[in-house]
Amino acid sequence: IPRRTIVDRTQGWVKFVGGATVKSGGPGLVWHWPWTTRIVVISTVRDALNCKPQTLTLASGETVLIEAVVIYEVMNIERLVAETADASATIVDVTSGAVLSVVEGAGSWDDLQRISRREPRQRNSELNYRLIAEVKRALAEYGVNVLDVFFQNRAKARVIKLVNSVDNL
Repeated sequence: IPRRTIVDRTQGWVKFVGGATVKSGGPGLVWHWPWTTRIVVISTVRDALNCKPQTLTLASGETVLIEAVVIYEVMNIERLVAETADASATIVDVTSGAVLSVVEGAGSWDDLQRISRREPRQRNSELNYRLIAEVKRALAEYGVNVLDVFFQNRAKARVIKLVNSVDNL
């Protein structure tokens, strides 16, 4: 007996028919055979994900703790769902990698502070534009359009080295 799934206006779906054939679509009523078809429904409209905190070293040698947020929308649901194991984890991982490549090139803590301010676009730093462009480029191949990337949390990290006194005994 076929089953129906109601897909909201803010969602899209991907069907895996017989495990191999992939079909996708948008909102509406979707019919499928549960014995032979698996259906995945995810949000395709503007959404946000928090990335895991990262400890990074800037070009100046300073160590910082960064937690990025990516705001995105799904443009190609089939590419995102059918070609990745976990859509949300892929977005977070790819964003974290792009943040790493941009932030490690930042000159100093002051440069990082400028990228972190939520100011109108015309006053944002070049580093902020590079960050957004890099994340957009990295996620485009997964069918994701990046709307914004910013740092929710940032802090200087302190490294304390303990001297092992066992050698002096």
